[in-house]
Order: sequence, then C-alpha cells, then structure tokens
Amino acid sequence: MAGAKEKFFPSYIEQNAEENAKCQKMLGKAMKNIKIRFLVDHLAKRDCPVGQAHFVCQTCPDYSTIGAGFDPTGPRIKLCSNKLAHVPQEIFNIALSHELIHLYDHCRAEVDWSDMEHFACSEVRACTLSGECRRKFQKRRKKPSEPGDIEVCVKEHAEESLKMMGVEASKAKRLVQRVYFPCFRDTAPFDFIFDY
Repeated sequence: MAGAKEKFFPSYIEQNAEENAKCQKMLGKAMKNIKIRFLVDHLAKRDCPVGQAHFVCQTCPDYSTIGAGFDPTGPRIKLCSNKLAHVPQEIFNIALSHELIHLYDHCRAEVDWSDMEHFACSEVRACTLSGECRRKFQKRRKKPSEPGDIEVCVKEHAEESLKMMGVEASKAKRLVQRVYFPCFRDTAPFDFIFDY
C-alpha cells in the first residue's frame, strides 16, 4: 500500500489553496450528512473516534483517476481537492463514505492491507455501502440498471481498485469473486443495504 500511496498522494505536488479550501468546506457539509454522521458515530463506538486530523484535502496528480483514498498508516482519509472540489456535494459524500467504510474495516477487523484478499473485501464493502453503485449513478454513467446490476458494478469497482494497487487484471477478478458474497453480505455498521 505504501508504494501506491506515494503514487496517488505524492508529497511534491504543488497545492491549490482555493481548491483545498473548497474541499474543506465540502467536508464540513459532508460531516452533517446523516449517513456520514452514522459512520462517524459507529467508528467512535469501536473506539476509533474521527476528528479533523483524520482528513486531508490536497491536490493529487492529474494522472490519478481516484478522488480519495484511505491511508492506514495515519489512519487518515485523503481527499483530492482538484477532483472533489468540482463535483456535486452528493458525489463528495459518496467518496467520503467509501473511505470511511475502509476506516471502519481497519478499526474493527484489523485488516492487513498488504493482503489483497482483505483489500478486495473492504473494496466490495465500500463500493456496496457507500452508494456509488446506486442505480441513479449507473444511469448517469450509461450503465445498465437492471436488478442484479449492483453486483456487476461492485465487482467492477473493486477490481479497478485492485488493479490500481498493481494487481494483474485476471488475479483481481479472481480475488473479488472469491470474497464477493461474504463481503457483500457484511453490511456493518448498517443493518442492511438501504441505498438501492
């Protein structure tokens, strides 16, 4: 994870103060969102209180396709201000929810982030529970929205995340397939998948 962290969040990128400030403002709004508050509250119940120190808004490389990332060494969540400062608040909230689910997994399951099966499971959960595969967003991406397509979307997103970590495409597909059903069914801290 360390190599990938430096690739996506290098320290030498010139920062854009205006975008970073807008990202901070959006983060403040996101922290009032009911779903994000729920995640933060449940992190605190797991003795993982989340505060301002857990979030960093920064400029990310232009070549990076990610808008946010979880850094387990902090642990903290890095938000790419040059990507997220230009999206609707709802998309920002989804990106933040995705990373908070990784933080939740980190706190409750002692995830070994170098174990790609652990990583794949957390990606399946984050893609499922964040809302990024909701039918509403699939329509926007011109993806199918038939019943069952959540599985296709979650698997594709999880596989893409593994590939960004350097996992070869066919291995990423096998890893996601292996962990998909138990990890998809694990909706903690939610009682069920309510966004679909």
